[in-house]
Amino acid sequence: MKRIISLILSAVLLVGCCSMFSISVFAEVPTFTTSDACMALLKEYEGFCKYPIWDYGQWTVGYGTRCPDDKLAEYKKNGIPVEEAEELFRSFLRAFEKELNERVIQKNNLTLTQNQFDALLSFSYNCGTGWTYDSTSAMYVAVVSGATGTEMIRSFALWCSAGGEVLTYLLQRRLSEANMYLNGEYNRKPPENYCYVLYNANGGTTKPKTQGYDATAEAAPYPTPTYSGYTFDGWYTDRVGGEKVTALTAAHHGTTLYAHWV
Repeated sequence: MKRIISLILSAVLLVGCCSMFSISVFAEVPTFTTSDACMALLKEYEGFCKYPIWDYGQWTVGYGTRCPDDKLAEYKKNGIPVEEAEELFRSFLRAFEKELNERVIQKNNLTLTQNQFDALLSFSYNCGTGWTYDSTSAMYVAVVSGATGTEMIRSFALWCSAGGEVLTYLLQRRLSEANMYLNGEYNRKPPENYCYVLYNANGGTTKPKTQGYDATAEAAPYPTPTYSGYTFDGWYTDRVGGEKVTALTAAHHGTTLYAHWV
């Protein structure tokens, strides 16, 4: 009987140890909040707007936050007090933090650093969290797969359009966020080797229309455009003629490459 009791107690202890082990493993996935450095940089990106402005489909106020409907008339008349703008800013951050922690980090059991979380927070603050619901999106795949270098830079730089138009200042912001993610640098100006090019399908269609890359690493033009009845002949520096580009360098930064057809 004593032997049976001992076996039962041993089994109970073993189960308890396994439970504790499972809990400790789960606890290794931290819950992140936005760092002070990231908040400061976000405010630099967004600037402060006392009165609501129409921003591509919604009214924003303060530090780029959506203006509450029940405050729109008041803020249009008197502006938003700095204290209320700060609270609105932090409430928006909390919502984005929750999405990133639950839908990306914990769901995929990821081990990220604070600067990587901050970069994704800054990205989501500007672009929204729709990407966290699409496991096939370039950003989601890059984060979950642990992408680095040019691959990660390219994923950030895909998100640079507003109102259907590619905006170069958004491209600069994406490169800055990629720098934060990859190098832990909280700087509004990206490194000189973090570059981008624009693509013009020259009668055809192309997706994506932008590409970010590290000029110190190997990078080639990424998209393959289509044009019914024609065969793609490559990307060139001019609409007609020009140099065929097969490798992206620092010299191509900020330029538009044109598709040629035969």
